Amino acid sequence: MVATQRWLDSRGVYYQLADRYVRGGWFQKLAVGVYCRAGDRPSWAGAVHALQVHDEHCVYPGGKAALVMLGHGHFVQRGESKLTLFGPPASRLPKWFAEHDWGLKVEYRTNVLFDDAALGLSKRDIDGFQMQLSGAERAMLEMLLDVPGEISVGDASAIARGAYHPAPLCTATAFGVLFGPLSKAPRALARRSFRTPLDGQAFP
Repeated sequence: MVATQRWLDSRGVYYQLADRYVRGGWFQKLAVGVYCRAGDRPSWAGAVHALQVHDEHCVYPGGKAALVMLGHGHFVQRGESKLTLFGPPASRLPKWFAEHDWGLKVEYRTNVLFDDAALGLSKRDIDGFQMQLSGAERAMLEMLLDVPGEISVGDASAIARGAYHPAPLCTATAFGVLFGPLSKAPRALARRSFRTPLDGQAFP
């Protein structure tokens, strides 16, 4: 688990006490105002959980990485180890997160797909931590930001079609923008595509 000073403050563990815990061997200091239990090996999942819950950052895993977390990674090449995080326009990851070695490549993107930033997000347990991440339909649209380029049209098609049976309108929306900028996709059509998400939850 990763704990930020803001979260510790809300529980009565102020900086002086946290520093005492570090000197006493109870806490390990990852950066200024960021800690974990002594002896723990902090994970990216714990760090993203801390960003979302402790510091209320609007940061979430998306794109192909989210599809893998949702169990649709059987079409992803083995050995790939990349975490794509999305956040609000003009935002940056905190320095402590960006500079720490989480054991995989971390990419941060601030692309705006929808007026409603929370549209198509879902909450899942990832490596023991509750966090928000892109639902399958939203993740597929985010994945298209890398098509063509890091992801070929063929690979994107295989991943999308392998994600169980996505809503037909969502599939039509996704492949309708494969050969053009995603920003030009009709927002109304994209919004309607989330009415039948894979996880069975209803979106407005």
